[in-house]
Amino acid sequence: MAPDDLQNPLLENGTMTDNKTEEICIHIDYEIAGERYHEEQTLAAERLSSDRFRLRSSSGFLSDNMLYYGDEIIVVPREGTEWQLVNVVDPSTMAHFFCVASAPHKTITEILHRFGGEWECDMGGLTTFHIPVDRIEEFGNLTNIRFKENEALKSGLRNFDE
Repeated sequence: MAPDDLQNPLLENGTMTDNKTEEICIHIDYEIAGERYHEEQTLAAERLSSDRFRLRSSSGFLSDNMLYYGDEIIVVPREGTEWQLVNVVDPSTMAHFFCVASAPHKTITEILHRFGGEWECDMGGLTTFHIPVDRIEEFGNLTNIRFKENEALKSGLRNFDE
């Protein structure tokens, strides 16, 4: 299906959506050096089961806990459309790559969508490509944009020391 054929084509951030996508609030609790933290993120997601979603958007660039497009998450209900994160299913079927660039050309977007991938841009130039793991090399061959698999971003708490 071509991107233009979708009934609900785009969310505000440019992420593709469909009739199964809903916005959910995800509560994330974590600890750093003995200190507890709580973060809430509202993301687009597709419900897979009563306690599992596939994300259709990613955390904001400044989030401490990163969740990426295509990640599958396990949650428990809180209230309404709010959920408590239990776990991110690993390994992800998507590889996530960051670069400083403006929105990709329409042809690159079409290739990503054909593969089941996506891109997102924060702050006008911080772009993350989400490419199915088994299509990274093919994506590079078709677009001449090459990412190294060992440079893929991982979901979870950021390590700002690296």
